[in-house]
Parts: sequence; structure tokens; C-alpha cells
Amino acid sequence: MKDPKLDSKGLQGVVDSYKKKIVIDDLRDTNENLQIESMQLMRAIERQKKALKHKDETIHALSTRDPSPSRSIDTIKTITIAQAIVKYVKFQIERNTWSDKIIRQRKGYLSVFADIVGQKNDISMLNQDTITEYQRILRQLPANVNKYYELPQAVELRPEHYKKIAQTTNKNKLSARGLESHFNSVKPFLTWCVDIGYLTKDHRKLLNVGKREIQKTQKKVLPFSSEHLSRILTSYIYSEYRLPREKPNAFQFWMPLLGLFTGARESEIANLRISDIKIINDILSIDINDNHAGKSLKTEASRRCVPLAKIIIDAGFESFVEHRIKSCNTNDSLLFELPNHRDGVARAVSKWFNENFKKKCNLTTEGNTKVCFHSFRHTFINKLGSTKVGNDLVPDRIVKEIVGHEMGDVTNDVYGHEHDYVLKKEIIDCIDYGIDLSTISYSRFLKRKPKK
Repeated sequence: MKDPKLDSKGLQGVVDSYKKKIVIDDLRDTNENLQIESMQLMRAIERQKKALKHKDETIHALSTRDPSPSRSIDTIKTITIAQAIVKYVKFQIERNTWSDKIIRQRKGYLSVFADIVGQKNDISMLNQDTITEYQRILRQLPANVNKYYELPQAVELRPEHYKKIAQTTNKNKLSARGLESHFNSVKPFLTWCVDIGYLTKDHRKLLNVGKREIQKTQKKVLPFSSEHLSRILTSYIYSEYRLPREKPNAFQFWMPLLGLFTGARESEIANLRISDIKIINDILSIDINDNHAGKSLKTEASRRCVPLAKIIIDAGFESFVEHRIKSCNTNDSLLFELPNHRDGVARAVSKWFNENFKKKCNLTTEGNTKVCFHSFRHTFINKLGSTKVGNDLVPDRIVKEIVGHEMGDVTNDVYGHEHDYVLKKEIIDCIDYGIDLSTISYSRFLKRKPKK
């Protein structure tokens, strides 16, 4: 009211003047706030641009294997390839997903992988180019490469060592099945690296072996022919004489017979314990199970009991088992004396049969085929399916139960019903390979004299 302009403007004029001033001040404040917000948004956009640029540089560095520090970002952890493999193996062992044999195999395959790509390289080096180079080199390496070429002690020299072998070797290359075994160990490791955050992509599709590639290099396992069986069952093992420098072992006598009259797999027979020889429904039998360390089953259907044929019992099997019980003082011992091997006790059987016995018996085949201990199983299954009890062929269900094949939705008790088990014994005793086996005797095997 004391404004000197009041007389000239009047009260209303002063009020209007102040209203205009308030509006102008409000507009100025609003404008300043908008400017501040605009500046904040601009700074945020700049930060985002820098982050995107940083990621682009990182991706480029990884794809070109650029060792510059820019590749290490928050989403990718850094660790050497060797360290990652150690963590991966430990992870699998803690989960109890691998048997002792699988642990040894996987470690071996992963060690070769690490040596080829470089143990001390950062895990992020495992990109498309690296995996492609690994599989290319591996395809050129011979089987059991470290038996022919001494591995350098310094791990830094090993990538070049394998590369040079791949370029110069003239030995037989690793088979398609061998490649597949290597790849099947590396692929889950790469996937685990992605899951754990070490890699952004595993490139496992680069590590495949085609079916044609496998068929081209893999020899087909045949059942034994009648001529093969005659040579086996009339060989020095079942004669009156032993060969010069021969070192007889009980498994050499019993393994072929058990394979031929039970159809059991090589590892199933080799891993039998004394306690696995049982009387079931008054029938001497073998119990195939995984109840002890070192034993494993191919499938759940492989868990079964098989009656022993009359020919095996007549050859003195019970006396052999009784002798083993007395000499071992325990039923938990292996039925056969076999040396321990990192691949299992069956390795000794396989080596003896394929590298020794098969050659002495001249068990040859033609073309891209072969016979091996597994041929006993093929032979038994073929003969079992064509055997008649009365006027009828053996039912397919019984064949599958005896040899341990999957039966679809049918539930199979390990010991079977009493009637079925007696029938199985009758069926096995009916098997006839057309060879006189009446003279086969374990006591004669032990009494053989050196051949002059």
C-alpha cells in the first residue's frame, strides 16, 4: 500500500503487476529445471554409448583372439583352459556322475584337448577358430599318439608338438569311433563353460562325426562261423598239450566257454566275483550285477542271472570255484585272477584274445569285418533264437531275459519265476554248435604237457 506508483495505477494495477512478475519467475524456474533434466539425459546417453562401444570392442577382440585386456568384461570370467578343466572334472566327481573308468577316460581326452589348444591360454580363446583347429589336428593324429611320439614336458610346447605330428605323420589315423570318444568328452565340457559363465558360446556343433564316416572306418563285428568255433574248441587250450612259453591262466579256459554258453559280455564275465556263483532254483548260475566297486552294467536290463550249461558244469566248473574259495579265503575276490588295469580287469582278456589266441587259431575274416570276444555273444544270441524246445522256437522274451536286452514295458525280475528259470536252463542245455565237447575238461587243461 506504500508503493509510490499506487496513486497513478491504482490498487488493481499494482496487483496485476505483481501477478505478471510471479508468472515470469515461475517460467524461469521451469526452464532451468528442464535444462537440468536435459543435461542429465545427455550424460546418461553418453554413458550408454561408451558402454556399447566397450562391448563392441570386446566382442571384436574375442572373435579375433585379441589378447588385449579389453576382452575382460563383467559377463565373462577369466581362467586358463587347464584350470577350467580341473574345475569341470572336480564338479563331475562331486556329483558322482562318472565311474572310475569314465574319470580316467575323460581326463585323458580332455588332456589331449588342452595340449592342442594350449593349457595356459585363457578360456575365452575357445572360439570358433580354435575349436575348428582342434578337430582338424585331432583328425590327423594316429591312435595312441603318445606311444609313438614323446610328449614335451613343457606344456607351452605341446600345441606345436601336436600340430607338427598332424602335418608329418604317416601312421594310421584315429578311427571315427576314436574321434567320437574325444569329441564326446570335450562337448559337455564346452557346454559347462557356457553354463558357468566362462564362455558365451560352446561351438559344440563343430565336433561331430558323421554316420558315414563311422561306417567307413569301423569294422563290423561278426558272429563266429562254424569253422571259427571248431578252431577255438579244438585249439591248444582244450587239447592235451600246451604251447612253448605259454603261461596258462584259468580265465583262458573258462572265458570262451562262458561267453559261448551264456552270451554274457566280456566285462560281465571278467568282473564276476566268487560270490556271484549261486544256486538258484537248484540250478548253478552266474549273477550279473554291479554290487562291487569296479563293476558296472550297460543297462538296467543287464542285471540278470543266467543258468550254466551242462557242458560247463561237466567241464569241472564247480571244482574250479571251490578251489578259488579255498585259495582266496573270501567270496569277495574275483572269480578269475586278472591283473588290474586302468580300463578294468577285462582289458587283460581282450588283449589275450585279440593279440594272442585269435592269431594262433587263425580266426580271420574278409573285407571290413572282424571277430573278437564280443563275437561269442553274437554267436550265442543267433543260436539261441534258432533253438527249439520241443517243436517251438525259444520265445523272444526268454532270449532277451537271458542275454540282458531291454524288454520295453515288460518288467523283468532278476531271478525270474521258477518255471521260467527252469525253462531257461533247459533251453541253454539244448544249444548245439555241432561240435563234440565231451572231452573238454578243466583238469586236463591243468595237466597239459609242453608240446614237443
